[in-house]
Amino acid sequence: MLSKVLISFLLAGTLSLCASSPPTGSITVGPEGQYPTLSAALTDISSNVYFIYGTIINERVVITRPNITVYGQTSDESTYAENLATIYNNIPASAAGSGEASATVSIHPSATDVKLYNLNIVNTYGRGSQAIALSINSTRFGAYGVNLTGYQDTLLTMNGLHFFSKGCINGAVDFYVIDQSNIIGAGKQYLGRPWRSYARVVFQNSVLGSQIQPAGWSEWAVASPETDNIFYGEYNNTGPGAWDIARVSFATNMTEGLTMDTVFGGSTSWVETDFLQNIHVKRSCLPTITGILYSIH
Repeated sequence: MLSKVLISFLLAGTLSLCASSPPTGSITVGPEGQYPTLSAALTDISSNVYFIYGTIINERVVITRPNITVYGQTSDESTYAENLATIYNNIPASAAGSGEASATVSIHPSATDVKLYNLNIVNTYGRGSQAIALSINSTRFGAYGVNLTGYQDTLLTMNGLHFFSKGCINGAVDFYVIDQSNIIGAGKQYLGRPWRSYARVVFQNSVLGSQIQPAGWSEWAVASPETDNIFYGEYNNTGPGAWDIARVSFATNMTEGLTMDTVFGGSTSWVETDFLQNIHVKRSCLPTITGILYSIH
């Protein structure tokens, strides 16, 4: 789900990080670790670095401290596809009271400069309600090789600067995004529709598959199209789903692309820029957006 104004992009890349074994001095989680859950481990403040062994944990995690780094064990840290550590819950927003309260992992406003590496984060609740996998309400947040899975509103981004690299965002509704990515899906799909006014979404330098409708984008509903104040842009895309003369009137065929510096206003020192190198997508999940998402609110 997009909250407030969001400009977002995706890019795929590779990098080698230490995620197959715990970093020196880290607090460990899982069958071989010091704590059974990440929530329990976070009460231990002897380190800001946490490592989750290959395991599946049913919990809801709220990170409230700044400068926290969490690594999930993986056999290949350059991609989400080999992640071995999974955190999940089954809480819908209808029961939790809000989308944020349903999130499997929630980043609190006080938790600035949080980084997650090679984690699977899942909300298993299906049809019938919003059910968030990851909620972010803080700034300078980075997710690298993170696999998010849900049904409706898998990712909730609220305030701050957020950067997603080499990950997968998997759900059925409410998606956006893309820079240098492959857009893959099943059946006929639109690039997006405006859930609220002032939505801003750009697809650029990407391969759009044949499942994209010639119109490209959809209004919210006939009675309330919500298209007066939106910006839906496309730039330099290829593939059978790229810009078509049948595109809706409220879409823009851009003459120039956007950069990470433009989106973040030059504030990029906190981003792991090595993740932008050696572009590849190792595996896809459907329907999905894979790669890097960076957003600003």
